[in-house]
Amino acid sequence: MTEYYLDIILAEGVPWAVVEEFERACDESGVISGGMIDDVLKFMLYKGIKYVPAIAYTALELKRNYELPAFYTPFERFWLFISLDRERSRMLVGAYRYLRKRVKGARTLRRYERLRPFEEGWCEVGGTRVIWPPEVLDLEEVQGEIRRLSEEKLLSKDDPQDREMVRRHLMDTEKGMYRAKGEVVPPIEVRVDDFIEYMNSESKEWSTYLSIIRELHHRHPDVRFYLYGKYD
Repeated sequence: MTEYYLDIILAEGVPWAVVEEFERACDESGVISGGMIDDVLKFMLYKGIKYVPAIAYTALELKRNYELPAFYTPFERFWLFISLDRERSRMLVGAYRYLRKRVKGARTLRRYERLRPFEEGWCEVGGTRVIWPPEVLDLEEVQGEIRRLSEEKLLSKDDPQDREMVRRHLMDTEKGMYRAKGEVVPPIEVRVDDFIEYMNSESKEWSTYLSIIRELHHRHPDVRFYLYGKYD
């Protein structure tokens, strides 16, 4: 299954030691799926965290028709997990527009456009996307969200609203999944508990991952790089 990530793209000629430093920091911190673009971003938006998802969603693909009820629509299996309703779409668009006004150096790439003089940077995922300079992580609003993800649980097993939100999400995304695998379907409340634990773990990994990128930028302020969406 294809997996999508928020990654960094370094300028040509950057010493390999800087790349190794970044990879080593991720390994030492225990980050396994840091930067993975999946369900957790959707639940961040549900909980009022909007700038981190705005960076990640638009780095993967910038949708142009913002007036659709869900401008990230489930046109393929992957998007079903992160498709947004009207309220969350508007929240995301508002956060994106705010960040573009506050951050200098963000670039919009169209499909197949290459970011020179970088080694890669093709807009390979779909249509238009945004590449973000690391300075976006220095904004007070973004820092506040990163701290919140680090210090608080994203979802609570004891919150009826959180449980209902997760329950609806699982009912939508799990259709046919267990049947296709031939597995016995666990009780829905067990699946809700497991999913909440998974979301809380992933949200902390996002905080750690973005903090590592920010620290790398501060240690090497002259190294040019961007945050962009990629897939494996």
